[in-house]
Amino acid sequence: FHPSLLPKYRGAIPEICVIYNGDKKTGISFHLMTEKFDKGNLILQRKLEVQDNDTTVSLKKRLSSHARESLKDLFTIIRLRNLKGEIQKESEASYCKLERNSNFIYKDLTVEKIKNIINAYHGDIHEPYCKINNKKIYILSYSSINGFSYECRDGKILFDVIRYKNKIY
Repeated sequence: FHPSLLPKYRGAIPEICVIYNGDKKTGISFHLMTEKFDKGNLILQRKLEVQDNDTTVSLKKRLSSHARESLKDLFTIIRLRNLKGEIQKESEASYCKLERNSNFIYKDLTVEKIKNIINAYHGDIHEPYCKINNKKIYILSYSSINGFSYECRDGKILFDVIRYKNKIY
């Protein structure tokens, strides 16, 4: 099973890209294995809405549950020997690639993009960060109620949990 609606986000980290790019829907794909990575015919796909508060971690859990709930349908397809599947549309194919420093938060970003970055890298070893007075501050979460106010392109965002020099505030 692949945790995206193939052929979109082929590769190893589709959940991060879904959150990072602010996609509103994603899903799962069961596909035939071929020599070329994530290019086999599609056997079964199921869509899933991305929730506003989803992080990469929560989305992975929901996609896994969605896949588990789809196994009955997959086994029916297998039992009926209906395994030809549907050829993926190469014109719609993409790979999940994040640029170096894609976890860097800076003032020219929008509030929505900053939230996407924080949610995408939540629980990841590459924590999102910003620089304040030339000091690297790691951003662990945001809030709509209280926290450190950070001005950005279209307003402000409140960082409610930050890490600086191995201390969490």
